[in-house]
Amino acid sequence: MDNFSRTKLYFRVRQTTIEMLVDRGYTISLEDRSLPYEQFSSRLEENAIDLEATHSKSDVKMAYVAFILDTKSFSKKDLVNLKIMIDEKYATKEMTVIIVVQDKPTPQIAKELLNEEYKGYEVFLMKNLIFNITHHDLVPKHVILTEEEGKRILEEFQTTKSQLPKLLSTDPVAKYYGMKSGDICKIFRQSPMTGESIYYRLVK
Repeated sequence: MDNFSRTKLYFRVRQTTIEMLVDRGYTISLEDRSLPYEQFSSRLEENAIDLEATHSKSDVKMAYVAFILDTKSFSKKDLVNLKIMIDEKYATKEMTVIIVVQDKPTPQIAKELLNEEYKGYEVFLMKNLIFNITHHDLVPKHVILTEEEGKRILEEFQTTKSQLPKLLSTDPVAKYYGMKSGDICKIFRQSPMTGESIYYRLVK
């Protein structure tokens, strides 16, 4: 891959990641949202394209996106060093850490991320962020319900969480919105025959 293609690819992936953070309720700085391609290219060469965002509803809730630019596998040492940096810089914050990598994490990394200390850490393959999946015509709108909204829905339909149809947390749309096991998701589907229909799914 030549430098132009590489820069163009990372620029697109970073833009999709910004859209994902905004859709999750985070506020992105104007500098990051409107960074011109030329300036991005310079920052890419300096390995300085990571993102930081604060949630619109809580200053304590923040997100950090680490772009792993090397083609080599993301190692356990890389993960540990990233965590040390996050723990030191954002010691008082409730962090979501998104790691964007080129290659699928090794089994060792996947196992490590299951540990409680890495709660809030997510891994995305770069190829899955080239295009925004939620912009596809066949992908309906998804909304994560608050705990109170979920309770009201269960009461309205006289059902329990376990009786709701399931949506896997590994589903691409669930990953995009950062859905966690136990969340109730409201899905809006459009039909030319019946108009809009609403469904509810429990994230597993």
